[in-house]
Amino acid sequence: TNAGEPTGRTNAGEPTGRTNAGEPTGRTNAGEATGSSNKTKTGGTESKNQSSASSAEANEDWQGTVAMNKVRKLHKISQKLDAMEKANPKTYQNDPEYQKLSQEFDVQAREVRENKLSVDRMNALQGKTGTDLRKRYNKSDIEYEKKVLEYRNESIAEEYGLKTDQIGDYNVTSNKIAEKLSGGKASHDTDTSPYVKVNTGTGKNAKVDFTQVDGDHHLARAIYKAEHGRYPQTAAEYDEALRLKELRDFTNVSTRPSDTHELHHNPDAYVGSGKGDVNKVLHPETYGTPEKGTGILNKQTAIHKQELSLNRHHEQYAEAQQLRQKLNTDKTLSAAEKTAMGKKIADLESQSASNHYESVRTTAKEFNIIKNINDVNIKNGLGDGLSKEAKQIGRWANQVAEGRLEVETYKQLVTKLCGSEENALKIVADGFRTTNK
Repeated sequence: TNAGEPTGRTNAGEPTGRTNAGEPTGRTNAGEATGSSNKTKTGGTESKNQSSASSAEANEDWQGTVAMNKVRKLHKISQKLDAMEKANPKTYQNDPEYQKLSQEFDVQAREVRENKLSVDRMNALQGKTGTDLRKRYNKSDIEYEKKVLEYRNESIAEEYGLKTDQIGDYNVTSNKIAEKLSGGKASHDTDTSPYVKVNTGTGKNAKVDFTQVDGDHHLARAIYKAEHGRYPQTAAEYDEALRLKELRDFTNVSTRPSDTHELHHNPDAYVGSGKGDVNKVLHPETYGTPEKGTGILNKQTAIHKQELSLNRHHEQYAEAQQLRQKLNTDKTLSAAEKTAMGKKIADLESQSASNHYESVRTTAKEFNIIKNINDVNIKNGLGDGLSKEAKQIGRWANQVAEGRLEVETYKQLVTKLCGSEENALKIVADGFRTTNK
């Protein structure tokens, strides 16, 4: 690449599991698990299964390159903006070409946000190249997030006859703003929990949060408006709004419905006590460990969070293969239809690989939360609540999240250990129950 371009490489001597240009290899070292223990009895079926596995592995390899290319494109636009800012420090903002490039950067930044692999490739960039790119990306992403939440509040206010200043947020993923604007790591998603200030007649306002359905509905409408300048008006437009919400990864994590105040379990939300109290889950060393009885709910949440991305990965990959079969065999397709289908296949395969990576990254995240609770338990004289298998899976998942192990290698290792990725994520999630003492 040209001088200063991001390559996806780490410092000399770091274990990356990647080839040039940040491409993942998906290869295992000699003696590592390959999934061969699940061979079928008939040679033909075994050969077919191995061919299918090789195809999936090759696709994961390629998607690593696709993810890094999204970052390279973002970097090239950033370099052009940088040059214009330095050439005309007082007037660049009024330059139509600069304004056009800024819009292109924002569009490409959304492309990067939609791909978890791209976000992590960008976060892994070293030195001034990485810092400068993340500064500009984070500024764009924070402004986008702010716009979406403003539109979300407008949507809630419109439906319930409220003023927008009555609506607030318990928590938003995009914290550490100063750190991010200085080139710190970018977020992968946005978790938000809207509430309404209600006059209780006692001189104090109560905060009542929204149901998961309400919160997700208004988020979807807001994301559509941020993209198209207005809220969705037809069923097809609302479907597109829901698709964008999933792609941009905005999640409502409220725990109580606004009409009853009773605790309901939102599968996207952790529960630390009868009142929710997520800090007991996320910061047990400060707030104390989760109350007894909450472990089973948090286990359900952990399974849901991991399975959500893994199921999407399987569905998107299967759909892409079906479309590819049709593309290769249907002689009635026009040239335009073939082009459109080819693009859809590429998009599906990219999203599939991103979701596969995200499911493993989420496993690492869930394991780390549980391990933190377990460490506090041990410090307080309680027994170790994590199984040997959970610890091993957690180590592998963290290696994937840190870029030291390929997703396909992780899949092979956990399949040999416990049968499947689905079993692996459940073993990790069960730690919420076994550490709930």
